[in-house]
Amino acid sequence: MTDVLPRQIFPAGAKIFTEGDEGHFAYAIEQGTVEVSQLSKGRKVVLARLGDGELLGEMALVDGSPRSASAVATEETQVIVFERDDLQNRVSQADPLVQLLLRMTLDRLRTAQRVMLDSSAQAFGSKCRAEHVRSRHKLEADLQTAIDNDSLSLHYQPIVDLSNGRVAGFEALVRW
Repeated sequence: MTDVLPRQIFPAGAKIFTEGDEGHFAYAIEQGTVEVSQLSKGRKVVLARLGDGELLGEMALVDGSPRSASAVATEETQVIVFERDDLQNRVSQADPLVQLLLRMTLDRLRTAQRVMLDSSAQAFGSKCRAEHVRSRHKLEADLQTAIDNDSLSLHYQPIVDLSNGRVAGFEALVRW
């Protein structure tokens, strides 16, 4: 007699799990695609797009940590469902060396995930800096055009001493 593993179908757009949730199940994708993402500084960062034969949600089952990412079916997706208790039972029966390798690999994966998110945030910062540079360059080009076309005019604005009402000096303003 063979064990029949439970299956589940997620329609396109369905959340399979959400970052921060407790992990009760892991999944093997039989058919379909899933996007795995994480929020970093308020931005969604796609960590992976998974397809047929790939696993997801296993990290939270192995180490008992909350979900470190969210997963959404990007098309109708059929999965095989693995329960936490069954997986933890199998891991606990594994050779101690296999258990150690699994823990170390999982720790490295979580570290790589954090580094990837930090790099993504830095890339976003670089994009913002690049947009700032482009904007500044455009302003400088527009200003040079205004100078070339004699579109600037000089105005003097008096600076008044409020204690006695007298003009204390002038401020030079250039208007475009």
